[in-house]
Amino acid sequence: MQESSNSIYHFPYREVSNNPQVSKAPIVDLKLKGTQPPFQETEKYLGLIDTGSDITLVPMTIISNLNVVPIRRSIVAEYPIGLGGAIVAYTAYWLKISFNDRNFYGVRVWGAVGVFFS
Repeated sequence: MQESSNSIYHFPYREVSNNPQVSKAPIVDLKLKGTQPPFQETEKYLGLIDTGSDITLVPMTIISNLNVVPIRRSIVAEYPIGLGGAIVAYTAYWLKISFNDRNFYGVRVWGAVGVFFS
């Protein structure tokens, strides 16, 4: 099993697709929590670690189970997805993300609708 060489974290590389041409990726078990009372926490989910990413995406199916509201000053943003140039709209939220026994508070995430791995 491949692992990242980061000195703080070591992430196992796992299969993310049934397609053999899709490379393994660093995946962690994580929990998400809203930043407004009541502080509902999710069950564990698998999260893809992408250190080159500009934004953090969370499926709206997960966000809708938390007590969160969109960031007031955020607008729906549009981002190009992949090389095909498709544009997908997202709304921003504040969440706490926990993995590897560490907590990251006030993380701006973007609620996304769609399938991420096929």
